[in-house]
Amino acid sequence: MSTTRLQPNLLYTAHSFVERQKAPEYIYSGEYRPPSLVMNRPEGIFAIDLNLDAWEDFVIPITRAYSTGLDTRVPFIALNNSNGVLVFSNSFNERMPVTSGVTCV
Repeated sequence: MSTTRLQPNLLYTAHSFVERQKAPEYIYSGEYRPPSLVMNRPEGIFAIDLNLDAWEDFVIPITRAYSTGLDTRVPFIALNNSNGVLVFSNSFNERMPVTSGVTCV
């Protein structure tokens, strides 16, 4: 049995975004939450061949602003697998469903 540890090596960033919305202070489950930047968290990432090219693409549902009282709707993020390299494609992402959630004004 080998005792060698696997070491990750980040080769590239396939996609990133900047969140600027802040959640106001609120109480959740009896606990005070101070004002803070809205959190986005990937949930249940799955692979599927979206463009039928025999390469599995990745779809990333996002949980956003959970328990803040803010609008939690956000589209899934799709990363197209182009010959083994994940790429963010506007045409793929325009077709992604929106995570259901609360719509606040």
